[in-house]
Amino acid sequence: MYMKKVLLIATLSILSITSKAVYTAYDLEHIDSLINSLKVYHIKKYNSEINSYLYSEKYKFLKYVPSFGWNFMSNTPFIGYNTSELFNMLNLKRKQKAEIESIKLKCELEFNNDVIELKTLIRNYNIKLQYFYDSKLLFDAERELFEITIQKYKNHEATPSEYLTKHIHFENVDLQRLKLETEIFEMKNLILLKAKKTEYISLF
Repeated sequence: MYMKKVLLIATLSILSITSKAVYTAYDLEHIDSLINSLKVYHIKKYNSEINSYLYSEKYKFLKYVPSFGWNFMSNTPFIGYNTSELFNMLNLKRKQKAEIESIKLKCELEFNNDVIELKTLIRNYNIKLQYFYDSKLLFDAERELFEITIQKYKNHEATPSEYLTKHIHFENVDLQRLKLETEIFEMKNLILLKAKKTEYISLF
């Protein structure tokens, strides 16, 4: 019994009752800033998708320049047009315009869905963060109670069993706090990954 007590007292000299959290939850950027970052990404995505439709072949206009000649039978000049090329050109323009409009609507829908998802993530993050701040008051109270138990044990006013019971309880409370703080850190990372898509390293 005496040896157990000596070992427990020795343990107190290396016991850390400070926070064991590896991660710390920081405040997020303003939601408008995060949405704007997401918007930049979707604009870049839109531009990359319509780029091929905006390609203009060099000197392509020469295909549609009328040809000039001379009718030797009537001894008069004439102007010829390639109506097939003109028709194809106008048809292609209409098709490209429709494709670009379709891409625009698709990108706008994707952007709005991402904004809804981002706002949901931020709302859940703020709820979790507020719960963490509220529970911190309880954790501080548990820590003070444990410190009182430590002092009582040192003064031989608490038994080893009482000390160990309080120690295990405090460690469980601290573990829950650490788990909660880790969840907050992961939620924050998820939000930033969602909003900061545009901040990538160029491959080329």
